[in-house]
Amino acid sequence: MKRFVLLLTLTMLWGGCSGDYWKAQFHMMKAENAFMKAYQLKTKKVAYEERLQYYQKACQHFLKAYQYDRSLFTLTRIQEAADSCWRINDLENRDQFRQFEEEYAQGHPLEYEYGDAGVSNVTDNV
Repeated sequence: MKRFVLLLTLTMLWGGCSGDYWKAQFHMMKAENAFMKAYQLKTKKVAYEERLQYYQKACQHFLKAYQYDRSLFTLTRIQEAADSCWRINDLENRDQFRQFEEEYAQGHPLEYEYGDAGVSNVTDNV
């Protein structure tokens, strides 16, 4: 089993997948899970204060994913990241994601105009 994992890791690295890419994937998954959990609690009418811990986790993981590999972000993910940071009153990082959204829109005008084919957008008001 250990040989298989080692072989798989080496194959991915030789195939052009960097360690940063996999770290970014991990943090993106954690961020999306936390954001979705907060949204599910919202639909169950759980108090905002109880959902804050999930927005905090989402914001932190989105930031780490951003630091490792920005190419994983879709329009929806950028908006969810900005929303997560805004909900915990982290305006500096929210603004960073809003700036990234503007840059992203310039490079992806059709996606920005017509929507995102990535994860579903669940950024409703509090």
